[in-house]
Amino acid sequence: MDSPDVDAAPRRSGLSLGRILRDQLRNIAPFATLLILVGFFSIAAPSFATLGNLVNILQQASVTGIIAVGLTFVILTAEIDLSVGAVANATAIVLTFFTLQPDYVNIANIPVPGWAAIVMAFVACFGLGLVTAFGVTKIGIPSFIMTLAMMQIGGGISAVLVRGQIAYSVPSLVLTLGSKSLYGVPWIIIFAALLLAVAHFVLSYTRFGRYVYMVGGNREAAEYSGVNVRFIIGAVMTISAVCSGMAECWASPISAARSRTSSTRSCSTRSPRSWWAARACSAAAAESATRSSGCSCWASSTTVWTT
Repeated sequence: MDSPDVDAAPRRSGLSLGRILRDQLRNIAPFATLLILVGFFSIAAPSFATLGNLVNILQQASVTGIIAVGLTFVILTAEIDLSVGAVANATAIVLTFFTLQPDYVNIANIPVPGWAAIVMAFVACFGLGLVTAFGVTKIGIPSFIMTLAMMQIGGGISAVLVRGQIAYSVPSLVLTLGSKSLYGVPWIIIFAALLLAVAHFVLSYTRFGRYVYMVGGNREAAEYSGVNVRFIIGAVMTISAVCSGMAECWASPISAARSRTSSTRSCSTRSPRSWWAARACSAAAAESATRSSGCSCWASSTTVWTT
């Protein structure tokens, strides 16, 4: 009489184990895919599985990770933000606009001390976030439309400030956080890891984080429970804009290295038509080799070769 119960016990345990695996498959699949890709590229290119390449990948992913932290707050409230790229670029443009540029940079900017330029940049991205929050919460514009409009506003700000020119210099603090390292680990990776930890703590262990989940899960129920839904939505929109601005500020020195390298390469491979053009190329190459600063640009620059 006891044998059916004894046989049913392992059967139930097997079913529960299979159910657990099926439930966790959604969480396991991304990590399994990542391991497969790492193994494939390590075999295809031996230089892929090196510490230097790992640091390079983490350094580039840190910029996206910082932006993703802000977007996480927005998405959890069932909203969307399409303006992260434009806000990030506008913040970097404001940063360089208030930084002293070399004589060959043809921008009518307003140089201020480095700390003041950083404050101006953060005020700019914070202000753009407040404008988005005002449009979504007070006027009632859907976040999709409002952030689409903010994307155009950010592009307009960038175009007006630099007018298609390239600005190379950034404050020394931004240069340190964007291109320097601590015991071989770039500061931008450390900053991104700390920001991810803070975001996890806020969303998991604070009242504000619970309110974010409540607004995204059931907005009406959250409002009836006494949650200030408008404030939460406005706050996450502002957080997204600030995270985008921080990401682009710290990424400016990384973009600078690529811009200077491509500019030097184009000058060295292109045959100038005049002695003055050759002098300009030599000066640009020397400047790129001796200076170590950031770069922010809105439109691609064009070299005019004179006869």
